[in-house]
Amino acid sequence: MLLFYGVDPEYTHNLVVLLQELTKYTRVPAAIKEAVILNDYAVQTRYPGEYVPVKYREYKKALQIAKNVFKWIEYKIITESDR
Repeated sequence: MLLFYGVDPEYTHNLVVLLQELTKYTRVPAAIKEAVILNDYAVQTRYPGEYVPVKYREYKKALQIAKNVFKWIEYKIITESDR
């Protein structure tokens, strides 16, 4: 999304950092800010270690958050491309 606004984002996978930067260019709804919880899953799947298994309801919530983010980004690009 930052690229859409002409911003070369910092090289990071940290969603907190990326969302903070994004708020400089557009209002980010609370439901989208929830995506920061996905950071934990990124670390667990990328780096070896002993982690607590993800429960099914946590998986479903994370998946829904990710879907919401994609839908929001698609909406923003479609609605703001016409400007």
